[in-house]
Amino acid sequence: ATQQHRVDRKAAEAEAKLEAARKTWGAEKQALEAELSAMRQQLGVLTADRDKSIAEASRLSVENERLLDELRSLQIYTRDSNLYWALRTAELRVEQLEREMRSQA
Repeated sequence: ATQQHRVDRKAAEAEAKLEAARKTWGAEKQALEAELSAMRQQLGVLTADRDKSIAEASRLSVENERLLDELRSLQIYTRDSNLYWALRTAELRVEQLEREMRSQA
């Protein structure tokens, strides 16, 4: 009977340890699942931020191209304007020289 009692007690202890291990494992599993969920949520935030950054970089690239085109147009306009005024100045100088020559003749 004592032998049976000792076996029953050991079995009960083993059953209690097994139940405690199940509870611990369950709690650890829940904690890990919560951590995994938080990581997935953070990944979603980071992915959204990355997508926003890519969209902004694309927008800035388009804006940069537009500004470069505008700058090229201004450079062409400035060059043409400078050529016009250089030509006009030369014409005025020629007219002035012609007047001076006529007045001296």
